Amino acid sequence: MALVDMGLAFWPPLQLTGGVVAEALGSLNLTFDSATDRIAWVGRSTVTDTLTALYLRTGTVTTGCTIEVRIETVVNGRPSGTLWAAGTSVAVVIDNADDNVWKTATLSTPASLNEGDEYAVVVVVSSGTPNLQFKGNPGGSVSWAISGHYPLRLQDTGAGAWANVGSALAWVQRFGTAGVKHVVGLTPADTGAVVSFSSGTNPDERALRFRVPFKCRVIGIRAFMLNIAAGADATFSLWDAAGDADGEALGQASIDGDFALSTTQDGYVDLLFDAPVTLDIGTTYYAGIRADTANNIGLGELSNASLTDAMLAFPAGSAQTYLAARQWTAGAAGAWSDTTTTLPMIHLIIDRLDDGTGSGGSAAFTANTRGNMQ
Repeated sequence: MALVDMGLAFWPPLQLTGGVVAEALGSLNLTFDSATDRIAWVGRSTVTDTLTALYLRTGTVTTGCTIEVRIETVVNGRPSGTLWAAGTSVAVVIDNADDNVWKTATLSTPASLNEGDEYAVVVVVSSGTPNLQFKGNPGGSVSWAISGHYPLRLQDTGAGAWANVGSALAWVQRFGTAGVKHVVGLTPADTGAVVSFSSGTNPDERALRFRVPFKCRVIGIRAFMLNIAAGADATFSLWDAAGDADGEALGQASIDGDFALSTTQDGYVDLLFDAPVTLDIGTTYYAGIRADTANNIGLGELSNASLTDAMLAFPAGSAQTYLAARQWTAGAAGAWSDTTTTLPMIHLIIDRLDDGTGSGGSAAFTANTRGNMQ
């Protein structure tokens, strides 16, 4: 096994397309208020598996109805109106009291998909006249906002024609074998938050707890930081499970908040270590940001506390990837406290990957992994 140059990549994959996010997550409301309204996602399957269920997040429900969730074939990039196979649909009742909840749609018959198949998930009115909303996240917040080709997020407000939604639909797909998977154009986020902290708060270090599925070399950390105040110094650190003092960090770099143009400056911050760090597959690490002054720094975080296994539907979702935090006292760090329903927007900057030769894997594995990181 050898580590080979592969440009730069980020792990977990970036949750944003770049730049400032001016809109709050979950602020997009798709109207669903006539018997002819439709909403759809259209794309290609990334797995050979059966699609068994979907979760859809409502907004405000004034008048409920019964919806039908359908898996349809695709013609010219649009839902065909024809079920994928007999029974690949289900009726779901939305009550007037179902405000801001995830609704489960378990298909009557799972849809058998092959890798690369075009398919559409379509929501239509089955009975009743609705006056409700479905949630989405504004363009750029979680998934790609541009819909030049797949995936498409579409809405028909009753006129009989599909229009681009331009956002990530708050939906999640579950497969029979693969389970919950990240699907581009869909998001499991309930909320997005800017968490402010300083050297005087408890905790004063917030981190991404993770395991990498490949051996790799890390040269630094990228974080989506917001409201960086002048003088708000911070330290970016890479830790193993035992590290609790600065001298034990695997990699470390500091940022001087005086670089900020204003107290509301937002965006990605990249810090590079003095020396690269090689990470092993399957080992628990922490990529942390510690506030070093009394001036606040802000970190973007995505959360979903109300949908079981929702973290798996984030890019590179894993039962091992989530928020950890701890408090420093007199140069020593306390124990990590985990929040398994929150994903901090902290990413590794990787410049080398295992070439997959020898006992550590295969070249095909490395190629596939590399493709998934772009």
